[in-house]
Amino acid sequence: MSNRRRSDPPRQATAPCLKCSKYVGFCFGVQRAIKLAREAAGRHSAAIRTLGPIIHNPQVIAELRREGIRAVNRFTNLKPGEVLIIRSHGIPRPVEDRMHARGLLVIDATCPFVKKAQNLVGQLAREGCGSILIVGEPHHPEVEGLISYGPPGQVHVVQSVGDLKPLKLAGQVGLVAQTTQSPAACRRILASLRRRKGITVRVHDTICRETNRRQADAVRLARQSDAILVVGGKNSANTARLHSRCQAVNPRAYHIEQADELTPEMLRGVGTLGLVSGASTPASIVREIARKAEVLCAGL
Repeated sequence: MSNRRRSDPPRQATAPCLKCSKYVGFCFGVQRAIKLAREAAGRHSAAIRTLGPIIHNPQVIAELRREGIRAVNRFTNLKPGEVLIIRSHGIPRPVEDRMHARGLLVIDATCPFVKKAQNLVGQLAREGCGSILIVGEPHHPEVEGLISYGPPGQVHVVQSVGDLKPLKLAGQVGLVAQTTQSPAACRRILASLRRRKGITVRVHDTICRETNRRQADAVRLARQSDAILVVGGKNSANTARLHSRCQAVNPRAYHIEQADELTPEMLRGVGTLGLVSGASTPASIVREIARKAEVLCAGL
């Protein structure tokens, strides 16, 4: 005779079908940054520093620290010839100038797509845009770097159509985006600008193509799944945006960093489980979470 009570939740008959996005693990820019850091550690016996975390993933940062690659917030105590790496998000141009002036051995691990966006901000200014708009998060390191490539006071950060209202725009207006921004948000802002009289909008599409594909695939999986796990650092903007987009179509979207955050309640009653990751999440963590999900489901 079964010892189960009527009040006990029903056991899950079978393990859920796990659907994993094909866009998991590191993106190209993150892979490149970590490769450059590890190559520097292999060439130099002294400690390797990065100005700020090289990517937004605490587990990877801890792993690099064990390899002698440490994040620092300032470099005033470093001596000429010491190695300092520019993180994948890029840094403000005056900061980079001070690094070189100090005689540091600077390794630029800025994502090439971010570097392209930085150069385009400068190009728009040289070509006569009186105002340059950046669609992005004002305090994100990438955006702080982008701002520095335009003339002071002429670069504005906007996140929504509402942010455009107080801006006095005239003549040529340049528009770029943080590389991990939502294309839909950029389209809404561009459409609003084009309805304004007295301005000509010069737009450059700076959204990373892989970011775009990750977001589209994540939404597709969220629609097809009973629940979806979005794996990545809690300080990762692109992972947070993935989670937000998934949650908009599936309320059972969970943002987790590691396998130990996964709970049975997240998986209870799930027939199909989606699994996606941010661009700075190693594939090894995604695999570990998939294994943990299978173990937990077996006990439901």
